[in-house]
Amino acid sequence: MIFPKLEYSLDFLANQAQRYSVDVKTIEQDITNLSNFKDNTFDFVASYGVLHHSADPLKGLKEHLRVLKPNGVMWMYFYGAGGVYWDVYDIFRDVMSKYDTEEVRSILFMLGIREGLIYTFLDNLFAPRIYFKREAIEKIVIESGCSIQD
Repeated sequence: MIFPKLEYSLDFLANQAQRYSVDVKTIEQDITNLSNFKDNTFDFVASYGVLHHSADPLKGLKEHLRVLKPNGVMWMYFYGAGGVYWDVYDIFRDVMSKYDTEEVRSILFMLGIREGLIYTFLDNLFAPRIYFKREAIEKIVIESGCSIQD
């Protein structure tokens, strides 16, 4: 199975940053190893729909919390366990695993599907993922010395 290319994610980020006039610096690296950053480096850390695709999401979460300054804010999103949404995608994953992601992307583009939906669809179908219960994530956050706000 071929997964969506990293360039798609970076291109999508660049387009969104330009769209909203946000200056963004990107760094390509393993999100479960942020050792090039000191403890308590950032006031704000965001991980939206990324860590659950890594080989060791909980290690990555701990790294993100490590680089967060005291009283800093972390905004995160993990795929949750339960429900039917992901069960349906998992059925499609089995069927779609026979197709190259570039072929699927081209067909969706020719059908006039907007770029953001194509990106989400490919991500949901082809990227590896792990599901989490909220309690497991909260436990790690609290053990790191941080607090949780909904």
